[in-house]
Amino acid sequence: MPPIERRELHAHTGESGIWLYEDLDVEPVQEDVPVDFYLREARDLDLDDMSAVAGFLDAWGLPVDPLNRDLLGGESRSESWARDTGTLADSVRDLSDGRTAAAVELGWVDEDWRTLPLAQRLADPARGHAEAAAERRLVNLGEVTLRLFVMQGFIDVVMGDSNQHPDDDARLIDDLNAALNPFMPRVVWGEQYTSRPTIYNVVAAQIINDLYDGATISTCLNETCGRKFTKQRGRAEYGVHRSKGVLYCSKTCAKAQAQRELRRRRRTDKGNHHGEA
Repeated sequence: MPPIERRELHAHTGESGIWLYEDLDVEPVQEDVPVDFYLREARDLDLDDMSAVAGFLDAWGLPVDPLNRDLLGGESRSESWARDTGTLADSVRDLSDGRTAAAVELGWVDEDWRTLPLAQRLADPARGHAEAAAERRLVNLGEVTLRLFVMQGFIDVVMGDSNQHPDDDARLIDDLNAALNPFMPRVVWGEQYTSRPTIYNVVAAQIINDLYDGATISTCLNETCGRKFTKQRGRAEYGVHRSKGVLYCSKTCAKAQAQRELRRRRRTDKGNHHGEA
């Protein structure tokens, strides 16, 4: 699995709303994604806890493709989300206007240039493309939480934990397939924009790989853990993680449970010794 590339994140809060963007002046960081990430970090994320969401984004970057090519064609999830928050046209327009307003607030876009007649703006296409690229860096917080919500949805469907209507589950499976878009072979012409895999896409890839391999989802027998897992973390040799005959999700859990049982045996032995005395 390729590492995630992420940059330092910044948030902008203004009259236009809450927007997130990456700092392009900072060198990207390559972050390896742990095995069965989707069963642990992704599945455990509490979307109602904004501090937890912020920590997840700091660790793994924005889960959004600026061109929405990791979502379905036709009416995308973003459009469905927009429809749920008001009329489709008004909601999409509000998002676009908010992105422009945020770019102006940040000083990325020249507000005066936006007020020029269309003919004058069309006469300077390079500037128009530069400003459009600047605006595309901005991601609304709602777009982020939508991706994370969908991500957890197709995890639940694959694991059989979904309580949704079958039609909604089918849609989530389509979302899972669409999230694999960045990994699909393609021909790129010139400097055409290509999607950079995000953690959203990597979660989809991990799920598909486990389904293809027929991986068994086990439950950790550490009494204080009980996590679901497919491969044991820790002490992997040459990138190979144990997956068969494993009782614990990690070496840490195995060691902790062994120590717990050792203490119990010692207490039992001590009690038996006093009883004999």
